[in-house]
Amino acid sequence: MSEPILVVHIGAGNQSLARKNKYIGLIKKSLSTQQILNASQVLERSSLTNTGYGSALNLEGEVECDSSYVIACRGSNQVEMGAFYNVRHEYPISETIDVWHRLNQLYQPGGKLGNVGLSRPVLVNYDSVKHLVSSRADIESGSRDSLVSPKNMEIYRAYKDKGLVDYNQDVTDTIGLIEIKSEKTSIMTSSGGNFFKLPGRIGCAGVIGAAISHRVQDNHIAISCMCSGNGEDIIMMSLARSIADGLIQLNENGYDYAETMVQIITQESSKISLTSVNNSNEKIVYVGAICVIDDLQTNKKVLVYCHSTESFFFGFQKGNNEPEVILSTLGTSPKLGTYCRGEFRI
Repeated sequence: MSEPILVVHIGAGNQSLARKNKYIGLIKKSLSTQQILNASQVLERSSLTNTGYGSALNLEGEVECDSSYVIACRGSNQVEMGAFYNVRHEYPISETIDVWHRLNQLYQPGGKLGNVGLSRPVLVNYDSVKHLVSSRADIESGSRDSLVSPKNMEIYRAYKDKGLVDYNQDVTDTIGLIEIKSEKTSIMTSSGGNFFKLPGRIGCAGVIGAAISHRVQDNHIAISCMCSGNGEDIIMMSLARSIADGLIQLNENGYDYAETMVQIITQESSKISLTSVNNSNEKIVYVGAICVIDDLQTNKKVLVYCHSTESFFFGFQKGNNEPEVILSTLGTSPKLGTYCRGEFRI
């Protein structure tokens, strides 16, 4: 039996290197929990990330998070999944899973919807269903005041009335987590989305196949993928699914997985009208991706990553080993649209 693996990332974007020690501490703290839901709560409660408490505010000064999860029996493409948008809770991932588990009961035989022939949905507006299964205390934990950080309220007040001009801050995006155990693989993600986003906008963390995906082939290779960056482009490319589908075909040794990931992203980006632009107003790919390639026969695992964003910070831990933290950047003078990539045996 192989040791459990936990992988976390805190977003592909433009994190400040002046805060690198804080980022390292946050990633290590989350990994030290050695449990995916506990790790997610550490990340979501930190004002260093753009989800849960401290999320970016929408055009009306409100927090609206997106969150989704995939849980698969190891070696199986049969998965449990669910996604919410408009999540107003300090722990979007835990709340998403908890509420979906309670909603599932409505679709069981004997449940309110179990005998009317409806399929269980995958993507739902959290704000529309939370009252069906949540207590008042649960709902109040997602109140506006409990989620807005002083820093983000200051940004909102300073720039909202200036037509959003001269807006500048560290860019952080979707967080993600992968946990691989002997019996199951779990992938989870959440995000507060863009600052000043249109209320009701759904980001990639709220769309299964965009920010996260899981694929298995012939009970031999399993691919778990997480993506972050420009949500609109990630959604249009179904990026996590596209990468997982592409890598699952490489079931022999000797492939350069990181280079293949870049090739897949390049190919998929050529099929859409990109929405990200650089300072010269040129369209660019602005994403990051992490995949864990799990050989189900040998239990050997490889973590592969790439990003075209200025930075991508993540870490992983195997069993009780010391956590590894990677602060990957394009360099001091990044040329957006190029890629940094790498691979780790875990």
